[in-house]
Amino acid sequence: MEKETTYSLGYLLDRTLWALSNSLNIAFKVEGIDLPHSQYLVLRTLFEKDGMSQNEIATHLHKDAAAIKRTVDYLEQKELVTRKAVAHNKNNVVLTEKSIRLRSKILSVVDTVFAEALSGISEEELADGIRFLEKIYESASNGKGK
Repeated sequence: MEKETTYSLGYLLDRTLWALSNSLNIAFKVEGIDLPHSQYLVLRTLFEKDGMSQNEIATHLHKDAAAIKRTVDYLEQKELVTRKAVAHNKNNVVLTEKSIRLRSKILSVVDTVFAEALSGISEEELADGIRFLEKIYESASNGKGK
């Protein structure tokens, strides 16, 4: 009997993202870092460019602005970010001293998780995979999938 294959590219990408997110969440817990994947993404964005608006973060991460607002609220409660007024009714999200102190530990955990996930994959395979995903993104972003 032939095995039915229900795997689509979307399913495989989603499953992979779930596995990486879950591994990262577990690793953060083990290290005593209260930082779910969704909050990590916002923090990582600010590590790269501190002082972005919530809308800029949402655009950069391709996320809903309301979801980013909630995430920033959680990060603010944890004293990892703060909102800084830059104009009337406009705030930027900035890192706190606490998040700056945790930065190297957070990035070390991420490096370890990804090193484990990518073990057994050659540099050439990884480069091919990245090119493959970039081409799909470019094609889908340009509306070629219509």
